[in-house]
Amino acid sequence: MIMVKGIHAHYGKSHILKGVELHLREGEIIGLVGRNGMGKTTLLRVIAGLKTPSKGIKKIFSTDYTELPPHKISQLGIAYVPEKRGIFPNLTVRENLLMAARPRTNGDQIWGLDEVLKMFPQLEPRLNNGGSQLSGGEQQILAICRALMTNPEYVLIDEATEGLAPIVAEEVWTLLEEISSKGVGAIIVDKDLASLSKVTNRFAIMMNGQIVFDGASANLKSDLKLQKKFLGI
Repeated sequence: MIMVKGIHAHYGKSHILKGVELHLREGEIIGLVGRNGMGKTTLLRVIAGLKTPSKGIKKIFSTDYTELPPHKISQLGIAYVPEKRGIFPNLTVRENLLMAARPRTNGDQIWGLDEVLKMFPQLEPRLNNGGSQLSGGEQQILAICRALMTNPEYVLIDEATEGLAPIVAEEVWTLLEEISSKGVGAIIVDKDLASLSKVTNRFAIMMNGQIVFDGASANLKSDLKLQKKFLGI
């Protein structure tokens, strides 16, 4: 349903992605892992339309959308949660959620304000607080819930739990399990291999701008040599 083939991307003279190939099937959740600076964020930005590749193709639902702008990619059903969360600090929690609310192109609506608050009731007493008044964990939950308010087919999440306290990280993983149960596909970047293994079908490892492993989550979890070679675990 999402496919990138032979993708190259540059920032100035820096060659970041070097022929990346990756596909995401309907409802599939992939853990995208690798050491820092290997190109994970750039790959998510390419898929989201925020970075135009210098070479290669990107297909969504079998159609070439390589150069489609990000707002059009979003309208196709691809939601993006950036590493820095990207919430609007001058808007309230309610406004952050409602400004993104829309059904899918076919009219289906899995997620609305009531559904989000039912799953994360701790957001309800914060609805009138500004985005800047939330803790880091609350901001991350808000960012993911805002993405869900677009009723996406797929969610791209960069550094899902980085910098969060363990108890807050557990709440985020609970949310990601809920996404999986609703049949929403995802690419999730995170360093917590054990937690990722519980919510993903596959892992893709990036090394020097290329995919060096693409296989079942159980295979990576059980292969300590592979983890040490590419992840330094």
